[in-house]
Formats: sequence, C-alpha cells, structure tokens
Amino acid sequence: MPSSRRDSERAPIGPAQPALLREMNERAVYGMIREMRPISRAELARRSGLSKPTVSLALRTLVDSGLVTDVGMESGKPGRAGLLFDPVADVGLSIAVIIEPNAIRCTLHDLDAVELGAYDETIESFQPDGVVDLVETVIDKMLATSLDAKARLTTAAVVVPAIVDPSTGDVSWTTETGAVRTERLAERLGELTGLSVTVTNSIHMAALGELDSGAAAEHRHVVLVAHGAQRGVGAIVDGDLVVGAHGSAGLGTSSGAAGAELADLVSAARVIDPQLIVLSDISRPGGEQSLGSDALDAIRRDAEGVEVVVSELGSAAVTAGAVALAVEAAIEVAFETRLGRIVAV
Repeated sequence: MPSSRRDSERAPIGPAQPALLREMNERAVYGMIREMRPISRAELARRSGLSKPTVSLALRTLVDSGLVTDVGMESGKPGRAGLLFDPVADVGLSIAVIIEPNAIRCTLHDLDAVELGAYDETIESFQPDGVVDLVETVIDKMLATSLDAKARLTTAAVVVPAIVDPSTGDVSWTTETGAVRTERLAERLGELTGLSVTVTNSIHMAALGELDSGAAAEHRHVVLVAHGAQRGVGAIVDGDLVVGAHGSAGLGTSSGAAGAELADLVSAARVIDPQLIVLSDISRPGGEQSLGSDALDAIRRDAEGVEVVVSELGSAAVTAGAVALAVEAAIEVAFETRLGRIVAV
C-alpha cells in the first residue's frame, strides 16, 4: 500500500551527490512540483534544501524526459521573475476498477487524477471464479474507443469486497455457498493486461478515499467504520492505510459483508486511538446513509471524546481511494520509465 503522507510535511532533503543519489534529487524535485505547482526553481531550492545548481540539474532531466514542463513566468512578486514549472499529466494513465455484488465500474484517469472516461456494467450473478475474465473484459471495453489511451495506460487498481492477502495476492471471498479463494489475482491480471495491477479491499479503499478527498482530509489518525451491506473498519495510522499482515485488518474473517454490530465496530475503532471516526454505508451514494439520528447520537456518546462524523462521500469514497492508489502507482511508473530506469509496462 502506498503512503498517503504529504511531501510538504517531511523534513528538507539536503544536498545529494549526483553520481549515486541523483535519482533522489530528481524524485524530490518532481514530488515537490507535483504538490506545489506551479513552482519556480528558486522556490524549489528554498523548500527542498537543495542547492540551485542541483535543482537546475534535476529540472533539466525532468523537462527533457517529458515529466515536467515550463508554464510561463512568475508575476506579482518583487525582484526578478522566475520560470514556473508544472508536471505533465498525460504521460501516463491509470484505471480504477470497482467490483460490487451486482455491478462493475471502471474509470480512466491521468496523472492529475482527472477522469478521462468511465464504463459501468451490471452483473446479474457475480462468481469469484470468473473475476479474471470479467476485469479483463471491462478494461478492454473501457479502452475500445481510444488506442492512444491504451498505449499510455500503465497501472490498474482493482477493488473487491473480499480480503486480499498482500503477501500472496490471494483473494478470499465469502459467498452464499461458502468461502472461495482466488489465487494470485493481481499477478494473473497483470499477465493478461500488461499492466501493473494492485488488488485491494473496498472498505480499506473507502478509508483511503476519505483521507484523500473526504472527511478525513485534514487528519492523520482516522478510522472508517463501514455499516450497511458491507461492515468492517478501515484504519489510517499516521497518514498511512493499515491493511495488516494478511490483508484482513478491520475485516474479521470475511469481506466484512455480514455479522459485526455497529457498536462493536466503533469499539474496535477506538483501539486505534483515532482523531476521527467516519461512519459510512459504502454501498450507498453520499448523503444516502442508512444510519438514523438516534443511533448516531448513541455512537457519539460511546466514542467518549473522539469526533464522529457521517461520510458525505459514501460509495464514492471507494472510487476515490482506488483512483488515488492507481494514480500514485502510475506516477511512479512514469517517473521510472521516462528516466530510463525500467522497461515500460
């Protein structure tokens, strides 16, 4: 899982020797440009702690590689105006695939997480043993109208209502007929599609989505409590998503689709010692939550001083988390590929 910590919260990097550590400088400058766009050479040097010549060398490499471009001169500041730099968004694309019990949703994004296309399909009867063919088919349909997009697509995040073991890539589904395991799902999808694929759980992605663009955006210790059709807990600790050694953190022994009482989930959330608890029915759109006011008041009393809010994103938080995950991976692939350090996916 990627870290969700913001680069500006980290300490200045300090100078590095180009012979061995030039990549560190390029990565630091690129990350800062992505976060603080548009930004000048002087400001990059000031904020990063790198010397102006080191920043200039990194900028030259990033511009030559197509990752960064100049967008004009500074204005409104005293003294000599500097050239401003901005990241290039279309040098890589990513796709987010959300599998639900009765539907599959797919969205295409550039490196700025701008949506470039979407495709939805109803699933009459989802079967875990058909998930590989299903995802491959939906991605193909998503890209059928754009060969250019297909050429630039590098990563995919596939979200499932199941436990995903990060050490093996195996997915454990809970169905009406019992437990079903899909082995090495991400690896198999990668082999079929030629993409760098990450498979992850929907409740965990909802927590990441709330951190990225929802109620938890200004917090670093957060727990999402999912109620409704899917139940479980997604934890953000010190800005990072916690999935556990086997991917089941907060999910119990199943995908979280049944069982746990809401009060028990809130009690489990308090073990994390969060700043914020976000309540969400991730099967419903934002604002269409299934929790009544009396239940909400009781939960706030039981939370004993921890702030409790109701998600405004609902199911959209799952997509937001998947997009953040896929885009972050695509940015990494673009950086490594454009600078010639790996073969393009």
